[in-house]
Amino acid sequence: MERNNNFTATQTENGFKIKFDDSGNQLEFTYEDINQFAYKYSQSQISGEELEMTEKDELMLSIWEMVLIPDNTIH
Repeated sequence: MERNNNFTATQTENGFKIKFDDSGNQLEFTYEDINQFAYKYSQSQISGEELEMTEKDELMLSIWEMVLIPDNTIH
């Protein structure tokens, strides 16, 4: 899986707004979208099946990982 992390994520009241640095295109997703993705991702991990992710899924995974990183981690 190739990840493109050339984006800026801004937290909104209901989720995140993503602006791609190279194109200026935007994408939004809600906390419900993240919850649905987390469920789908965890089910794939439990079953051992490879999860085919959309670009939106990959972005949600990146945001989810950033949120879960402990405060004392040096980037």
